[in-house]
Amino acid sequence: MTFLKKTHKLFLQILFNLFSLLGLSDVLIKAIQNSGLYMSYIKTTKASGIKPFSTRECLYKYLMKSIQPVSFNYMEFGVYQGKSIRFFIEHNHHPHNKYFGFDTFYGIPTDWGNRKAGSYSNSGNLPEINDHRLNFLVGTFQEQLPAFLITNKKILANQINIIHLDADVYSSTLFVLIHLIPYLKTGDYILFDEFSFLLDHEFKAFNDFCMASEIKIDLIASTIDNVQTLFEVKQNSYYKP
Repeated sequence: MTFLKKTHKLFLQILFNLFSLLGLSDVLIKAIQNSGLYMSYIKTTKASGIKPFSTRECLYKYLMKSIQPVSFNYMEFGVYQGKSIRFFIEHNHHPHNKYFGFDTFYGIPTDWGNRKAGSYSNSGNLPEINDHRLNFLVGTFQEQLPAFLITNKKILANQINIIHLDADVYSSTLFVLIHLIPYLKTGDYILFDEFSFLLDHEFKAFNDFCMASEIKIDLIASTIDNVQTLFEVKQNSYYKP
């Protein structure tokens, strides 16, 4: 840990202790802590020379161009009405691509900012996307993901994986990331859809995942506002092919 990181960590701890003494809420304290982490992230992003994209679709195209003509697995966590997964399917015609959409289709499980639990519901209806390469896994991530990973271990090992996290809430995002630890390999991608929006959710889940796993992951692209953010897995000592 560098001197600056130590100083930053100490500063945040002092703030935490001060705000606790003042009786400020845990929510506010966590928000301030996450803001500090996010500002460090922004400084790193700017220093790395990453060119931001104007829209998420431009970012998607950049990712697809980086992979083609190689086939890949695309796993989307939080499908809603299917806009993103449809975009990837329509722009990638490789016959060996596989697409997996995870969702209850009844909305988010808990409150997310001012969005209440059940927001982004599709009333249980699956998006109408006619493509034999696509499979929807209907249910909570807790119900569907563990068995999916065991059943599809060889598929995940034999192709590049794109993990698209649009789960929004912290608990759902962290659940997916932690369960993917043994399956993430060099060259896989993790794409966040709400990275810088409500910092105590996808952003915090990513930071906690990185601290817990120590997997080497590099930022490679983002939108201008850092809401959609793309990372590439560089090294994972926990990967078991």
